[in-house]
Amino acid sequence: MRRSPQVSILALGALALVVVVVGSRMVSAASRQWTDATGSFAVKAELVEVKDGSVHLKKTDGEVIVVGDEVDVRALAVADGSVVWRREDVWRPMNFAAHAAPVFAGEMLVCGFWPMPPALAAFDRRDGHDVWRWNGAGPGGPSPRATPVLDPRTGWCIVPSTRSLTAVDPAAGTARWTAVLDPFFLDSAPVLSDAGILLALPGHGITLRDRDNGAEVWTTTIDGRAPFPMASYMKVGHPIFAEPALYGDRVLLAGLDGWLRVLDLGTGVETRRVGLGVPVAAAPVVAGDLVVVHGVDGTVSALDGRALIR
Repeated sequence: MRRSPQVSILALGALALVVVVVGSRMVSAASRQWTDATGSFAVKAELVEVKDGSVHLKKTDGEVIVVGDEVDVRALAVADGSVVWRREDVWRPMNFAAHAAPVFAGEMLVCGFWPMPPALAAFDRRDGHDVWRWNGAGPGGPSPRATPVLDPRTGWCIVPSTRSLTAVDPAAGTARWTAVLDPFFLDSAPVLSDAGILLALPGHGITLRDRDNGAEVWTTTIDGRAPFPMASYMKVGHPIFAEPALYGDRVLLAGLDGWLRVLDLGTGVETRRVGLGVPVAAAPVVAGDLVVVHGVDGTVSALDGRALIR
């Protein structure tokens, strides 16, 4: 008579796996999702064997994209959209939906949480397990208020947070430098250039920082009014909200006052100003010699970049 499969529960630390055994032989099926005992951690993998009390899984390889909301973080396979791994046990509320996107740094996924607690964490991009978590460092904590950028020259993540810009070593989860800045909330992403790190200062202006130590290279204050406020916790409208763009050795900064400002990358001095006729709350997009701007009313305009630098 054929023996029915026996289902056994094997516990390994916080990991509990359901393993199908026929007699004493392990049956390893195709890749599937494994879930821990709490139900909050899952990974897509193939079962290899159970040996000496350890469960061996073969992780699913391939490209993934990461999405998230206020509840969980999910890595999806690019090929078919299936869930490769999922985390539902991280801090809440998370800032995926409202503030910052996660950043891949080698084999790690770096993402932040805000407002309580302000924190930064790195997960293994292959299965989502914790690599490190960092709480409360810096003037306002390391939590990104806008999407960090990975500096390919130094390998550091440049994180804009509350009242500070911090370079984080993603391998160790430690700060290499922190620059304290005037705006309480930094709502725009950093932009890398050969001259340094450009950062719009909502409600104030724009600054260029040294990539190696965060020191100020220049800061340009921009005055003016906008028809409505966009920066966090500001009641009065100000032109600067979105991040800048680069066109050669010029910085392009579109404003809520309807002006496109052109600044010299080396000095921060304004060299040209072009009226757009509509407030702009997004960064300009450079496509070859075209500079494309998107107004808040839906108007899309393309400018000749060569004319902007004459």
